[in-house]
Amino acid sequence: MINQYIEDSQHIYENWKKQKISDFETKIFDRGKGPVLFQTPIASHLEPFWVPIILHFEKKRRMITYQRRESTSFPFNAWDRAKDLKMVMDHLEIEQCDFVSHSSGALATLHFALMYPERVRSMVLMNVAAYYPNLQGLVAFMSDNFAQLLPNSVVSYLFLMYLAKRGTPEYDLHKYAFGQFNPLKKYMKHSLNHIIKTHDIRSNLHEIRCPVLLINRTDDKVVSMEAMEYLNARLPDCYGLKAVTGGGHMFHYTHARPIIQFIEDFYTKMQ
Repeated sequence: MINQYIEDSQHIYENWKKQKISDFETKIFDRGKGPVLFQTPIASHLEPFWVPIILHFEKKRRMITYQRRESTSFPFNAWDRAKDLKMVMDHLEIEQCDFVSHSSGALATLHFALMYPERVRSMVLMNVAAYYPNLQGLVAFMSDNFAQLLPNSVVSYLFLMYLAKRGTPEYDLHKYAFGQFNPLKKYMKHSLNHIIKTHDIRSNLHEIRCPVLLINRTDDKVVSMEAMEYLNARLPDCYGLKAVTGGGHMFHYTHARPIIQFIEDFYTKMQ
C-alpha cells in the first residue's frame, strides 16, 4: 500500500507549479477542463491521498488543489485556512465552484462557506464535525509545552492511535504519510491540531445554504457518525450522510471507488 501511495504521489508532485500569491508561496495543481472541483487540502505532504478521486474527476472537471502552509511556531485557525483558500481562488480567477474535502480540509471549507457563501456552489464534506468536544483533551495535551518535551515517537504513537488500527496496512500507511512531518509533535501543536481548539459552528449551521453531501467512516475515532448526523440534521440543504467501513482515518484513499459513486450521484441529484 505504501508503494502504491508513493507512486500515486507523482501525479500531484509532477503536475503542480510553484506560485507566489502575495506573501503566500505555494504549489498549485490545476488539471482538466469543465466545472471546477476544488479539493481543499488537508495538510502538506498528504496530497497523494486524493489521487484516486482526482484521477477520476479530472477527466471531466477542472481539478484544483494546492500545498497549504504549515507552521511549527504560530497557530493557524480555520478562518486563516479559509482566507488562504480564497487567495488561491482569486489568483486562479475562480468565482464559484464545487468543493470536496476531508477532516481539517473540510473544517476549513465549512468556514469558507460561512465567510464567502457566494463562492460556494456545493460541498462534499468527509469526516468533519460542528465542534470537537471529544478531542479537546487530546488537543490540549498535544499543544501543551509538556508534551513538546516528550520524545517525538511517543507523541506520534498517541496520535496514530486515533488514525488506524495497529498492525494493519492502513496503520503503516498513516505512519509513513504523517512521518513526513518531522518532528510531528511540532506541527501538531500549531498546524495540525490548533484548528480544532477554536472551531465551533453549531450556531451557524443554518447559514450554510448550498447543497452538501456528508461522508464518513463508521469506525472513525476522530469524528463519529453521531457527530456527522448532527450536521446532517441541521444543514439546510443536506443530501444525506453516506458511510464506509474501515480503511483508517484517510479512508477516501482506500475507499475511493464507492466515494466517487457517492459524489457522482450527488451531482446528478443537484442538476
